[in-house]
Amino acid sequence: MDDWTLYQLTGDPAYIQSFRRKRALKHAAMGGSFLGLAVVSTGLVMTEVTSNRPGQQSFVPPNLPKKALAATALGCALGAGLSWWKSRDFVGSFIVPSGLKDEELAESPETQPTAAATKKRTF
Repeated sequence: MDDWTLYQLTGDPAYIQSFRRKRALKHAAMGGSFLGLAVVSTGLVMTEVTSNRPGQQSFVPPNLPKKALAATALGCALGAGLSWWKSRDFVGSFIVPSGLKDEELAESPETQPTAAATKKRTF
């Protein structure tokens, strides 16, 4: 079972912390790789556009690896931070089904509208 399911069943805070940590790491890897690839591909496209000038033979711009590494680190930090911040809403929310069928819920007296709620307003 995954950590989210175990948290839903037990309510143990260790499971929700593990879930949030794993989610943040996944989003950090995804955000960092996307931002790093975006910087590299943009830099290489701009090099191909400007390489028709005489005297330029370099295929890779000199600062591209540094910029790509910095963008990857920034993407990792942003992805992990935003994921951790957004997953705080999950703490304390339990979405375990009640075990009752929909027909049983519709027939129960708690879900039936009261007479005051069904009375139409007249102006």
